[in-house]
Amino acid sequence: MRFEKKIQAMAHTGAATRCIEENKKSIIKADTKTNSLALATGDILSYQMLNGVILHGGSTIELQDYQITSTVSKSMIIVILLEGQLTFNYDDLDIQLKSDDKHTGIAVNFCKPVCLGREFKKGNKVTKLNILLPTSWLETFTKNDCRYQHLTENHLASHSLNITEAMKVRSQEILQLHSCKSLIDKLKIESQVQLLLTEIFQQLSIKQTPQNDSTHTNHLASSDHALDYLIKYIELNIDKDLTPAALSELSAMSVSNIQRRFKKTLGYSIQSYIRRRRLDLARQKLERGLITITEAAYTCGYRYPSNFTNAYKKTFGYPPQMSAKK
Repeated sequence: MRFEKKIQAMAHTGAATRCIEENKKSIIKADTKTNSLALATGDILSYQMLNGVILHGGSTIELQDYQITSTVSKSMIIVILLEGQLTFNYDDLDIQLKSDDKHTGIAVNFCKPVCLGREFKKGNKVTKLNILLPTSWLETFTKNDCRYQHLTENHLASHSLNITEAMKVRSQEILQLHSCKSLIDKLKIESQVQLLLTEIFQQLSIKQTPQNDSTHTNHLASSDHALDYLIKYIELNIDKDLTPAALSELSAMSVSNIQRRFKKTLGYSIQSYIRRRRLDLARQKLERGLITITEAAYTCGYRYPSNFTNAYKKTFGYPPQMSAKK
């Protein structure tokens, strides 16, 4: 099996939640150290298109107050909210969407992996559609088109969406195909998504970023697809022992070659990248009260909390106690 196929086969193993079928209803569950919690139930769509675009969403009722933390790979994500409210963040970009008299949405671009924090609220009924556009899709369709550079070339660049009646109807038709198995259903969902993306990118086709939109203008080096697959593997296995030698064997690249590519593309060595991502995840969990400082130190690979505190302060400029107080 090729390296990238190994990664694709693991695509769902790093998720903070999982979806199962019980009594003809889909249930979103989160696995903790001691048990499994049911977070939401309803009709849930999960579908990967032929071009790599991933769809997720549905109509659900959230069953309890809970917060999850996971990782999103380099990509662009489009969120369309038709009912209820959503509170989530990508690293330090906090987003709140609420569907009252009108429907709402947002597009956010990631030039590198980010930490996703998502809140569930008991009794909150949510109807939404998430469309994840992989970097390869963006490069194919937006290459040399300056109208989208404000989004595709900036990390955490975001743009609010005006969900028109036509977009609402199209999104609902896509969500209704949550159990699509037949050829006709698959053709319907593929064609509807393409039309929906056409309407979305018509809104995004501007030459300058709107003043009220958030853009973190730290440009990264050009894409390295072999490295992208390796980074995806690291993100899915960030809690495991990841050595340069093991990553070299997995990717069929020499350690020196991997180190050179990491330094050129991300500005970090492999070890520095892994350490930074673990600290990023620990900070998100500490700020949301999901773990203690001792647990954070352990998950980051530090045997002694004092060493973790020193590394944390060196990275973020303040000790982990300040994050825990948030």
